[in-house]
Amino acid sequence: MVVNIPIEEIRKLPHVYLDDVQGRIFPLHPLLDESGKWHLWVPQNDKLIDMTAIPVESNYFAKNPEKSEDIIFNFLEFLEKRALWPDIKPWVTAITSDIHNLAASLAKLELFFQTNKSSNMDVRRMVGTELEYIFITCRSLFDLLQMVIKFLWRRITRSTQNLQEQILPNSFADMALMDNKPMSVENIVDRRKIPLELAEFYHRNSKFFQWIRDYRDSISHKDGDFDLIFIDKKGFFIQNTTAPFDNMPIWCDTNTLPNNLGAVKSVASYIISSTLAAFDDAIDLFKTRITFPADVVPNHRMYTRGVHNQYLVNLKKNISNP
Repeated sequence: MVVNIPIEEIRKLPHVYLDDVQGRIFPLHPLLDESGKWHLWVPQNDKLIDMTAIPVESNYFAKNPEKSEDIIFNFLEFLEKRALWPDIKPWVTAITSDIHNLAASLAKLELFFQTNKSSNMDVRRMVGTELEYIFITCRSLFDLLQMVIKFLWRRITRSTQNLQEQILPNSFADMALMDNKPMSVENIVDRRKIPLELAEFYHRNSKFFQWIRDYRDSISHKDGDFDLIFIDKKGFFIQNTTAPFDNMPIWCDTNTLPNNLGAVKSVASYIISSTLAAFDDAIDLFKTRITFPADVVPNHRMYTRGVHNQYLVNLKKNISNP
């Protein structure tokens, strides 16, 4: 929710810098001060009321995290602190929500496993549908990323001398694929009239994107059902010699069992980790190549706290050691 508060009122907050706003929205996230006290400024008429509220699922500003599982997502932090214009904010909110939902999916896989151990309930279809959800959500996240890139690039071209305002497509597929195959860097530059570095970003992420897109489409068309989930005392497994798992670059001795079984936890962790890596890739490109307005909270980091964050902290580790 966006509320209108006089800028002079926001300037009273101890952690803000608002001398270079340029039409951006200030994120009124909680602040953890150096004494360990929480602050949450709540709008009331034209004023901000300082309240004590400990966040459960929220971004917050602090010099150090309160809990080890409070995570810095570099792309979310950059967008909130340096690029939170009104046309960017809805996509940032949607991305944040999807990240929390993916963490909840990982938590549910663990819950299903413990339920099976304690009651012998057949949870295979629950596991399969949760894996489908992860594919679908990560595929959708690429289009949310594309919307962020679209509006950032439009703003950059509009405000830069000798550049014509440029509106990119809404779809990541339209930027990276042609005839359902990854385009070359040269083809992307020629087709979309974007700089080489941005075209290289799309090309770098096109193969993984195509992989999750193809399987998302097969799920939507009802021929990609995960009908073979295997339950072992170590966790849930799938046949890693059949599509879409047969060409995954993750399989090793520590995440497989005999008879070509691969860990579901490794699959889920790889999909989520690779999707979030694409966001980091995009934001690294923008913040190193483009001059953005000043950081509105320059002396604090932005941490993301979630109920199921512990399942995101070890994503990369869980790919090879589930």
